[in-house]
Amino acid sequence: MEIGITSFVETKPDIHNGEVMSYAQRLREVVEEITLADEVGLDMFLYIIVMDAFLRI
Repeated sequence: MEIGITSFVETKPDIHNGEVMSYAQRLREVVEEITLADEVGLDMFLYIIVMDAFLRI
């Protein structure tokens, strides 16, 4: 049996202050999550990047 995680890499507003995390910060967090998943022995880590407003161009 394989165990894994799926994560949407969204940058939605914080529920407490309304601020939106930068894409760079969110991607840093995802790298930390992937590293931890590897350290604890998960077989898969699927992440889906959700970009709002076409990268805010």
